Amino acid sequence: MPGPNIPKILMAGGAVGFSYYLVMRQYWFPNPYKTQGIQNVEDRFTAAGGAGSHTPGVATKLGDADTTSRQDGGSKGAGTKSFQEKVGDQTNW
Repeated sequence: MPGPNIPKILMAGGAVGFSYYLVMRQYWFPNPYKTQGIQNVEDRFTAAGGAGSHTPGVATKLGDADTTSRQDGGSKGAGTKSFQEKVGDQTNW
């Protein structure tokens, strides 16, 4: 019966250690670009209905998460006369 295979044990230990590092590095090394000022801006942005990771497509009134409709009246769409005059002729190249 052969003895323990040391290189395989070391490789397995290295794989486990590297996996642990990949999971824990976000806690050990936080994002250096997320300063206190950026965190304050993000907090105010999310308090007004925005998202912390991206710019939302629809804004809300401050403190009113139920109001999510567009304020500019929305798009009129492709079936309107204005669209046909300005953009409709560009569709067939």
